[in-house]
Amino acid sequence: MNNTLRTLHVKKNWYRASSTATKVYKCAGENCQGGASAVGDKLCAGNAKGPLCALCKPKHFLAPSSGKCKVCSASHVFESFAVLLSIVGFVGVITVAWRFGKNAGWSKQVRDRAKTWILEHKTRFQWFGIVLRILFYSSQIIAKYTELQDVQWPIPFKGYVEILSGIALDMNQVVPSLKCSPDFNAYTMFFLWTLLPFALYIAALLVTLLKRRGDAAGLHKGLKEVTGNAIAALSLIHTLIIVKIFQIFDCDEFDVGDDDGPNTVKKDGTHTIRYLSSDYAIKCDSDLHKGYELYAILMIIIYCVLLPAVMTQFKWFQHRNSASSIGFYKPSYWWFDTLDLFYRLSMTGLLLAFFQNN
Repeated sequence: MNNTLRTLHVKKNWYRASSTATKVYKCAGENCQGGASAVGDKLCAGNAKGPLCALCKPKHFLAPSSGKCKVCSASHVFESFAVLLSIVGFVGVITVAWRFGKNAGWSKQVRDRAKTWILEHKTRFQWFGIVLRILFYSSQIIAKYTELQDVQWPIPFKGYVEILSGIALDMNQVVPSLKCSPDFNAYTMFFLWTLLPFALYIAALLVTLLKRRGDAAGLHKGLKEVTGNAIAALSLIHTLIIVKIFQIFDCDEFDVGDDDGPNTVKKDGTHTIRYLSSDYAIKCDSDLHKGYELYAILMIIIYCVLLPAVMTQFKWFQHRNSASSIGFYKPSYWWFDTLDLFYRLSMTGLLLAFFQNN
C-alpha cells in the first residue's frame, strides 16, 4: 500500500502534499503540473511553491490575470500599480485644479459654471450617488462571497468578478505586486484595514482641533461634522474590514500523511496541517497565529458591536435634531444604514462564523 502511495501519479491541476498522503486537492491556478511520484513543491511550475502551488518564490508575485508567478521587475511592478496610479493621479489633478485654480480667470469661470450646473441637477446627482453606492455594496458582496466560499466562476463571469474585486478594493487584484515585499502578508493587510480607519479619524480630529481652537461653538460643530463623515466613510468599507477580520479564522486543512512536522495535528490516523485560506504562507496552528486570533476577536467586538451601536446612536441623534432627511433616506428611515450594514455582514463575514465547515 505504501509503495502504491509513493508512486501515485498526480494529474495536472491537482496537488498532493506528501508521498504518504491519501488525499489530493484541486488547484485554483495553473501552477500545479502533476506527475508520477511528485508531491509538494515538485508538483509546482517554475517559481511557484507551497500548498496548491499558490505561493511564489522570493522576488516573484502571483499575477491574478494569468494565475502564474511573475518576476518582480520594475516593469511588472509598474504595470501592477498602473491602474491605481492613474486613478490617484486623475483625482489629484482635479483636486489641485479646483483648489488652487480659483484665482485664475478661466478657472474661476469653469468653477462657477460647474457649481451652477451641479446645483441645477442636484436631484440627479443624488440619485446617481445612490446608484453608485448600491453598485459598490453589491460589488463587495459578490466579490467577497466568491473569495470566502471559493466559488469558481466560468468564463465570462470569472472576468466580471475580477473587475468587481477591483471595485471592492481587493489589493491582491488591484496591486498584486505588493507581494514582492518580503514583509507583506495577510497580517499586514489585517492591521492596515483594522487600524487605518482609527488613525485617519484621529488625524481629522486633530486637524479640526488645530483649525478651530479658541472657537468652542465652531469646534463642537466641526467635531460633529468629522464624526458624521467618518461614520459615512466607515459604512462604505465596513464589509471589507469585517471580511479581513473573519478571514483570520478561515483555514484550509491538508493531509500530509506520515509527516510529523511543526504545527501538524494527528487526525483519523493521519497528520494534517492547516494554512490560512487567504495566505498559504501562514500556518493556522502556530503560536503567532493564535495571538492574531485574539486580536481578531477584539476587532470583532469593536467593528461588529461597538461601532454599529455608535453609528445607530449618531443617526438617532441626527434624526431627533433634524426635520430633514438623513442622508439618502426619509426621516422615518434613519435606522436603515445600520440594517444595511448587518445585511452585508450576514452575506460575507458571518458566513465564515456560522458555516465555516460547509
